[in-house]
Amino acid sequence: MIMITDAQIHLWEADSPDRPWPPGVTADVEPPLTAERFIPMMDEIGVSRAVISPPGVSGFDPSYALECAQRYPDRFAVTSRWNLDDPGARARLPTWLQQPGIIGIRQGILPSNLERWRDGGQLAQFWADAERYDIPLMVFAPGTIQEVAHAARRHPGLRMVLDHVNLVGSTPANVDERISTLLELAQFKNIAVKLGALPIRSATRFPFDDLRAPLRRVYDAFGADRLMWASDHTTTMKQDKASYLENLELIRNSALSGIPAPDMDRILGSTVSEWFRWPA
Repeated sequence: MIMITDAQIHLWEADSPDRPWPPGVTADVEPPLTAERFIPMMDEIGVSRAVISPPGVSGFDPSYALECAQRYPDRFAVTSRWNLDDPGARARLPTWLQQPGIIGIRQGILPSNLERWRDGGQLAQFWADAERYDIPLMVFAPGTIQEVAHAARRHPGLRMVLDHVNLVGSTPANVDERISTLLELAQFKNIAVKLGALPIRSATRFPFDDLRAPLRRVYDAFGADRLMWASDHTTTMKQDKASYLENLELIRNSALSGIPAPDMDRILGSTVSEWFRWPA
């Protein structure tokens, strides 16, 4: 039986003097979505495991996410945010995956930083180091998808998972256009796609019928070996767009219903487990 794995969730604790939130950053929902609050939500719909991507309220401090993974190692693992502007960060990469609970890095490539990181050499060095130390990456790249293509071409051993089907900032009116751009990356076998935050890309409510055709195009291009379901559920909670179960059912019994059962098993768990070497 498939062990369903959610490839992206956000867990956090309340703002405190010991772990203060960065100035001006707010949480998606209140109260804080802690491990103890989220595990019953997982159990209710049959999700066995989840990958924690620390949210903005955690800044670049992964300590709470790591605590969750260490308290519940059979339920959580972590892809921590990375700070390319930290001059001391690079020295931590050789031993990054040796930390209990860590399975990779989630790197944001935002247009506001791209030129500076290119000119300063931080980005090129990061791609090269991640390949050298075989660190799988989740990449949040709104508006910078060509940078991901460039990295994939130069570093064929670098495994990257592109966040949210390249639909960050999209509207229902331009989903097809954004999907077409994404499909240009299917040629790179070291790029996978995270099927995350999908309900908020739809113009409708569950079962989100307008996402069927575009997601089938993604499935046909990348195949189940390079697709993984991710709820990013706090985003859908914030916008009151879908329940956690509806987020899962969007893949299982709506947009990709009818695909071969082994493929569905991969999308709902096996692909992320293998890509990030998180044994079931």
